[in-house]
Amino acid sequence: MKKILPLVAVILVAGLALSGCAMFKAAKAPVKDCLTAWKKGDFEKAYSYFVEGTEVPKDEFIEYAKENEVKKFSLTHISISGSEGTGEVRGTVTLKGGEKTGCLFCIKEVSEDVWMIQTMEQFDPSLIPESS
Repeated sequence: MKKILPLVAVILVAGLALSGCAMFKAAKAPVKDCLTAWKKGDFEKAYSYFVEGTEVPKDEFIEYAKENEVKKFSLTHISISGSEGTGEVRGTVTLKGGEKTGCLFCIKEVSEDVWMIQTMEQFDPSLIPESS
């Protein structure tokens, strides 16, 4: 019995860690998918990852996306407020012109494990996460 308790504890901790990882992966997904579509020049698809009723008008987003074409990106910081169903995804974006800048997307859980982008900040070098 004494040998089983530590094993059960390890299994429980591992299960909680994996479920936490899945939550962060789900929360990061719409930002990753948005930036992937943006990188491919599919701005309509990139916009489709924004929650309905976002403060970001579609025409303004598409104009901004065309002026700031993404070459590559890295999403490195994710924070989630589980009780509020909101979070932030931060990272770095390299534009086609070579400029490295920071990105910040605010996300919202719209149903269980389904997240969408609520808003985004304009790209800015001051948004580059400290450890990037």
